[in-house]
Amino acid sequence: MKRDNRFVSRRFNDGSQRACDPRVNKQPADYVVPLGSDDWVDWRLFLDLPREWTMVGFQRMAFVREDGAELTVRRLDNEGGSGIRIYPAHVMRRCGYRPADEDRRRACDTSILMTLKAARALRRIEHRDIDPLQIVDWKTQDENLNSYGQVSARHRAELERDPFEILQGRYPQYALDEMQAHYGLVPVAA
Repeated sequence: MKRDNRFVSRRFNDGSQRACDPRVNKQPADYVVPLGSDDWVDWRLFLDLPREWTMVGFQRMAFVREDGAELTVRRLDNEGGSGIRIYPAHVMRRCGYRPADEDRRRACDTSILMTLKAARALRRIEHRDIDPLQIVDWKTQDENLNSYGQVSARHRAELERDPFEILQGRYPQYALDEMQAHYGLVPVAA
């Protein structure tokens, strides 16, 4: 199903339902992790999956400025942490696999958390961190719900560096090369 980005919550709901609902997926997933197409996530975050009725969140996250010239790591000191969270599929069942308010343009992650708490689908929220670069959110000019400046103003900084220098050897080189080309920082290979 194709959706526009006007109501991001519908896209999150579609993904959750398609992943977990046995009525639309003959091999439903055991977990769902809502995230954006501009996010990179370290695979090691999925080695220890949550127990029953528990959501796993992450309070440390890196953000790359819209021009690609700077990366900052921020601590998101709120109940859910970053919007990237690991939910067991059975908690989504409690709200028909569509936990976000359908007409939300922003704060879909908060909507999901509030809906699941109201449905008594979550009994515990755990925060885990393996290191500051576990999640990288690549900002793009004019296409962000929250700009780099907004994130910088709202959350406490832990680190600020060149993204391509600090991510070297941590994420695949071809992916870093593509991101540098995306930001116009290196010539695109022919």
